[in-house]
Amino acid sequence: MLTEKRVQEVIQLCRKLVQIKSYSGEEGKVAAELKSFFKSHGFDDVFVDDYGNCIGHISGKYPGPIVLFDGHMDTVPITEEQTWTYPPLGGEIHDGKIYGRGTSDMKGAH
Repeated sequence: MLTEKRVQEVIQLCRKLVQIKSYSGEEGKVAAELKSFFKSHGFDDVFVDDYGNCIGHISGKYPGPIVLFDGHMDTVPITEEQTWTYPPLGGEIHDGKIYGRGTSDMKGAH
């Protein structure tokens, strides 16, 4: 179970990621943000590979299953921004929900 501090850290990370435009082929700033987050949170290995993927690794202390989380950092382009209720790169919170491009696919899942 996450502590309240951890919950707030995850929310802030999601908001930061949403605020970074990351169309396909332009994910470098999101990778840099994730790399910084991973390093500041004690990941054992963190790097961005030749394809721009950000990889974070935590070594387990005990034997057992290995868990892999995999996701993408790009979003589809923003069109018809004027039709959005909230700014697509705002990462704003309203009624307990984060709004913006990528919140449901995949920036909210990181």
